[in-house]
Amino acid sequence: MKAEPICTVGAQPDASFLTCGAIPAPESSAAREPLSAPARSIRQLAGDRLRSSPYPAIRSVACECHDGVLVLRGHLPSYYYKQLAQEAVAEIECVRQVINETEVMQ
Repeated sequence: MKAEPICTVGAQPDASFLTCGAIPAPESSAAREPLSAPARSIRQLAGDRLRSSPYPAIRSVACECHDGVLVLRGHLPSYYYKQLAQEAVAEIECVRQVINETEVMQ
């Protein structure tokens, strides 16, 4: 049985955010952190993924999330790192779209 995402819309003083949770699957054998966690916003989860990356260049990329759209911002040394940052957050549940606004500085 696969985990089913549960998504609810919440509100912060100046922005809305989407929090995700999941009903745990009985046979959970995932080696990496689950794609969703109760009571954590997508922005927090995406930020954690970026900061824990094995690639130091993408650890400082900032992200915002509004209504399931995740926006990445920052400066990176190459298009390769821009793609790595996007891939690091692409599979988070409840993210409908990733807009990668990072700039490549050469």
